[in-house]
Amino acid sequence: MALSKLNFTMKSKSLLFAASVAPCLVSGALGGSITIRELSVPTEVPVIPCVAPGDASWHSGKPTFTVCPESGLVSAEGWVAIQGDDLHVRVRVHEKVHINGKEGAEIWNGDFVRINLDAWGDGTCLAPKESEGGFGPDDVSIGFALSSKAGPTGWVYDSRNPELKTRSAYPKELFQIDRDEDNAITTYDIRIPWKLVASAPGLTPQFGLSVIVRNIETPGQKDAAQLVWGGSEKAFVPGKFIRLRPGNPPGDVANILAIRPELWSPALPVLLQANIASTSPQTLLVTAGSEKATVEIPGSKDRTPHIYQIEYKPIPGAENTPLDVEVKPLAAKLELIPVLPGKVIDDLANRVDELIRSSPHPLYTRHLESVKAIVVTEWARALTEATTNITAASEAYEFATKILAGLRGSAGRWESYWRDGLPLTLAFTSKTDGTLQRYLLDLPKGWNPELPRDNQPGFPLFVELHGKGHPSPLSAMAQHYIPAELNVGAKESRTFASIQRAGYHLMPHGRGNLANQGIGETDVWEALADFSHTFQCDEDRKYLYGFSQGCGGTWRLATRTPDQWAAIGLYAAGIAWIKPRPEEVGGNLRSTPVWMWTGENDQAIESHRAAAALLKNSVNNLHAESSPGIGHQYLPEIQERSLNWMQQYKRKRPDHFTFVADTDEHPGIWGIELKRDVNVNALPWFDCRIEGGTVRIDSGGTTRLRVNPGAGGLGLAGDITVIWNGQEAYRGPAQEIKLGK
Repeated sequence: MALSKLNFTMKSKSLLFAASVAPCLVSGALGGSITIRELSVPTEVPVIPCVAPGDASWHSGKPTFTVCPESGLVSAEGWVAIQGDDLHVRVRVHEKVHINGKEGAEIWNGDFVRINLDAWGDGTCLAPKESEGGFGPDDVSIGFALSSKAGPTGWVYDSRNPELKTRSAYPKELFQIDRDEDNAITTYDIRIPWKLVASAPGLTPQFGLSVIVRNIETPGQKDAAQLVWGGSEKAFVPGKFIRLRPGNPPGDVANILAIRPELWSPALPVLLQANIASTSPQTLLVTAGSEKATVEIPGSKDRTPHIYQIEYKPIPGAENTPLDVEVKPLAAKLELIPVLPGKVIDDLANRVDELIRSSPHPLYTRHLESVKAIVVTEWARALTEATTNITAASEAYEFATKILAGLRGSAGRWESYWRDGLPLTLAFTSKTDGTLQRYLLDLPKGWNPELPRDNQPGFPLFVELHGKGHPSPLSAMAQHYIPAELNVGAKESRTFASIQRAGYHLMPHGRGNLANQGIGETDVWEALADFSHTFQCDEDRKYLYGFSQGCGGTWRLATRTPDQWAAIGLYAAGIAWIKPRPEEVGGNLRSTPVWMWTGENDQAIESHRAAAALLKNSVNNLHAESSPGIGHQYLPEIQERSLNWMQQYKRKRPDHFTFVADTDEHPGIWGIELKRDVNVNALPWFDCRIEGGTVRIDSGGTTRLRVNPGAGGLGLAGDITVIWNGQEAYRGPAQEIKLGK
């Protein structure tokens, strides 16, 4: 059955190209429907040569690109080609001095080349062109450097393909870096197998590429020169990559690949791609059950490529019908049974219901209900976005798969949580916007599942604010619950407090990467309020700390509520420039012990030193240190040392404290609150000294104070005297007092 000629545009993370020939469509009651469309090849896009293995001619002629800034301190040219099943990139950098003393992920902080690839050429799909990050398994960002410490180094900074693990070393056999000191040239030869980016040579009409060259003239230089060919200095902006198209191959080829093997919904059916280039005629045959669709492909002397998109929509109940794609006589073949992501969600919900029916404890029941609610909610949200951003749905599916595997193993046993230390997931409804939020909670050693809340020991509470990571609330759950046998070689996901289990360890989600600001901060307080309904802790042994983004959050929360914490920990963040600034509110932490740490190879080191110098004069108990040779890392030994240091302290109301209010939400501490009016002063303050039964308060930028001298405030009893700004303002019993107008 033939249809008239039409244009076709995908609305998902797949190929955004128009069909150039009439599609071939077959529909049937058993197999569903098969649609084959040939994709047009853009003629305005530069052609990249396809050469035979061993052919070095591709990098001996005119470069694919040349970048040369006005400064002339560094320049580069590069060549790009397809050779066999690999993409080859050669970058030649002209620089008088080569400097890179880093290793691993830190190699970016020196002379460095980054290759960014969008193998399917679909950019950011329907997301804004300026959007950052990878948008599918075909997108990858890899950095390369000739390190004085580690030699030639490659590092994968971003990849959505499981065959190319992100935040890990790039295989050494796939690249070579040479330095010619006599001619001041560094040559990078890089090979990227198409299979590592979920593609094949010539499988799509075009692909996107970006090359960034970074150059420094002296070690530690901050304002490095950035040469950019395609894309942005922000490194990974696929919508701005240079588009290239493969030339005709040197031999006959037939590639078939499942671009989208999942059947997400009727609007997002299974999608495959086939590339055929041959001197002889070929037949593309697609079969599903009793349904067949064929396309006859003429041969050509120059092997003009033909690229086909194959769409398969099985009817409900027949999703397991195999789809067979074959190219004859080149004998390329692929058999595919559609992946059903929705079945994983159904299986997870059924598994949770099964566990709830036999749950031995109400807390375990709540945990299971929380897991199910969050997974189902995130799945529904991801599916609503799938037509414009399939990545969210893919990630939700991957996370749910790991969580389900865990629930079928140790995460499906109550004793794994109260006895063995697996973190509980506890969901709550935000009072701010009615959304479902969650936090992770490790139970302390000695917590007794047989005892009610008020009979449990008064354990400490460790509140840890996480660093920047994957924003999905499913990410951390998947990381913790995936069975060990499926996570071989992975780094320890638990932090020291969850391993030590000296008290409750609470880690709020905080809306992901909102840096604990705005509603992200509100989530922390709402999580703590939810915790207090079910558990009681020692209110004088509450510790707040965080790394990187979590450090910034710790700074903001602790300076606004120093009376709630026995001690705090600040690890690796530029708090010297985070609002509120140390010179503005550092005195709020006068009596709160503070541990500060940063690696000396971390970008935050100068801010760390500046903040430590400022806090030295305002914090009574400050421990500030840094570690040489360490970058932006959350070291286990630092966690252990700092938390053991913090645990020696208990909260105690000091006889002298000061407070500056930078928000309306937090107007005071220790029972003293001021009125904040930004039209009068954005940073009103008070200073309180207690001498026996006399309370001396000096303030500025405010016209009104409320003082609670009794329980829950200053903790005084009997008759007291309050002196405000040098004048006696109250004399009498320790009860709530309002001062000013």
